[in-house]
Amino acid sequence: MRCRSPRTVSVMTRAALVSCTLLAALVGGDIGPRLLPIGSLAGLLWMSLLRRDGVEIRIGTFVRLGTLVLLPTLALSLVMLWLSPA
Repeated sequence: MRCRSPRTVSVMTRAALVSCTLLAALVGGDIGPRLLPIGSLAGLLWMSLLRRDGVEIRIGTFVRLGTLVLLPTLALSLVMLWLSPA
């Protein structure tokens, strides 16, 4: 069964619904770190290490590059989630 809209929930088994929900949470939880360095601890640590070594990355540059990476990967992730068997 595919991860589809709530209209098809009535036909989905409970396990399939839980699986789709977890996959959707994983995709959604990855958006913040892609857009802002404060979205994850790893982003904050990298920014700190880069500053310590004299490399300055402006927030605007990070957001622009993050958006360029986020849009295609998010679209691909959502398509794969929609097509995935539960």
